[in-house]
Amino acid sequence: TTWAQEMIWLIVNNFDYDAAAKDIIYVRSPQIEYPALFDMAKLYKDRLDMHDLEYYRTVELAKSPRVIKSHLHWSLLPEEIRNGFKQPKIIVVLRNPEDTCVSLYYYSQSAEGYKGSFEDFCKLFLAGRVCFGPFWKQVLSYWNEKRRSNILFIKYKDMRNDLPAVIKTIANFLEKSITEDQLTKLTEHLSFESMKKNPTVNHRESVQYTKLGVANAHKNFIRSGKVGGYKFEMSPEMIEKFKAWTKENTEGADLVLH
Repeated sequence: TTWAQEMIWLIVNNFDYDAAAKDIIYVRSPQIEYPALFDMAKLYKDRLDMHDLEYYRTVELAKSPRVIKSHLHWSLLPEEIRNGFKQPKIIVVLRNPEDTCVSLYYYSQSAEGYKGSFEDFCKLFLAGRVCFGPFWKQVLSYWNEKRRSNILFIKYKDMRNDLPAVIKTIANFLEKSITEDQLTKLTEHLSFESMKKNPTVNHRESVQYTKLGVANAHKNFIRSGKVGGYKFEMSPEMIEKFKAWTKENTEGADLVLH
């Protein structure tokens, strides 16, 4: 989602890389539930605009069009969006649950203070006992709304396999034109090597929880991003558990993420 955030913000803001370099992604593209996840005054002690209610005032006063991120279940979005009275363009990023679990495990170490084993984290993930879980209820809450013309679904594996094609799809959905030169530059900007070096998207503030004694591992937020990387992390037995769990939860859903 952070990868998509950077892409979408730049498309919406006419490829203004200078503006993108001036502030972190969570200011340019705020996450609506962010203050519920972290102690904002501790994370951003030198930035009053990032403290709880001030953060929401910043979102409210931001110039249109705003780019806002959320991991919330569909049922928790504003009623006017759910009943169709307001129809903002919504882009949903879909990723297979195994790779999502691995990614969340490392993030939870870096930013949330998780100290257990990877095996135990997988069990928590399957049980829906992680932040924004259960996974399939969350994903399907949006997939069940796929008939809506204001919702676009993109798959993480497609972003990895053919990023320019995904950029074109998103630009078209957002009704923004993009030249071949702009496409080439954005593709380079969004490469994993570039993203790893980009301080505005690496969530340095939340990773700083390590220094505050909250988290137990200091890592870059942008890590490896491989499709199928879970095969080198999970035991064969755990992979089978994920397969059975996916089959049980997606019966009749016509949704394949691998």
